[in-house]
Amino acid sequence: MADSLKELAAATNARLTEFFDAWAKEPLESIFTTQLHGPLFDEVRSLTLRGGKRVRSALLIHGGGLFVPAPEQRKAVMDAACALELLQTHFLIHDDVMDGDDSRRGGPAVHTALARRFGSARMGESLGILAGDLAVSFVQWIVARLEVEESIRQSVAQLFASMQVDVIYGQMLDVIGHLCPEDVALHKTASYTAVGPLCLGATLCGAKKSEVEQLAGLGRDLGIAFQLQDDLIGAFGDPSVTGKPVGSDLRSGKQTFLIIEALREADAVRRREIEAVLGRQDEVTEDEIRKALEVVRSSGAVESVSRRIEELVRSFCDGLANKGYRPEAVAHLVALARFIAARSA
Repeated sequence: MADSLKELAAATNARLTEFFDAWAKEPLESIFTTQLHGPLFDEVRSLTLRGGKRVRSALLIHGGGLFVPAPEQRKAVMDAACALELLQTHFLIHDDVMDGDDSRRGGPAVHTALARRFGSARMGESLGILAGDLAVSFVQWIVARLEVEESIRQSVAQLFASMQVDVIYGQMLDVIGHLCPEDVALHKTASYTAVGPLCLGATLCGAKKSEVEQLAGLGRDLGIAFQLQDDLIGAFGDPSVTGKPVGSDLRSGKQTFLIIEALREADAVRRREIEAVLGRQDEVTEDEIRKALEVVRSSGAVESVSRRIEELVRSFCDGLANKGYRPEAVAHLVALARFIAARSA
């Protein structure tokens, strides 16, 4: 799986580079004179190209592959995969501004880089928001020019818009502290991590509406599994791999499934060990984080989350079986699902 994912990532990165090189030379539309080169363009390009495993792109490509052979050879499928990665850039930039995270993909977050460039944290945040908006304008540009039948292009454009709305709703739930973590995961993560990519690929490759809807159901399971694995990584991930400190979700006060389960299972005394660090960010000591994570481990919450991930991934894989899909694409998607459930960053 690792080699296959690397090959698709390399192909996606190469096509993204072609887009950025073209955009740097001339305006997106001849009736406007805006030259794109500059600080916002530079940071959007840097974040987009410097990292990411391109799991979403792979799901889009193999989602299409369920219906036609070798979809990675189709220009429209690869271009849509690039648009999806730019939408991810948009979400990451805005998410980092909202969460106050200073690093992303082994480098500074976009708003942090811009703050350093202009010597102002406030200006960095403002320009960061604009950089995120610039990224999503590139998404619209690519989708509008997909070389497919007009009816398919319209369906793809609607899917991109609906997916973005769903993520915005999920982000709102996260910001206000909605206490159903799977509900947050369904909208904030599953929508553009699995549901959207699979359905976009299928739509581009001629799937019927009923077939797209069937894939959406499977994608919800996989997308929630992705978020639950993220929760484990956010608590126990290696900082040298994740780029974030151990217990990052505890520090930020996120009510993840893992943390809610630990709070429910721990006794009153040990529960206070967790509550003492939730949302304290830089005020908390490393010893306090260590003790809180020990409580999370001993509560059985990790095992509960791991079992739930296994159930969701099994449901996704079982759902692909015996549907008449192309076997090669099914094998790739099963391998991707298992990779998602086992990843460490």
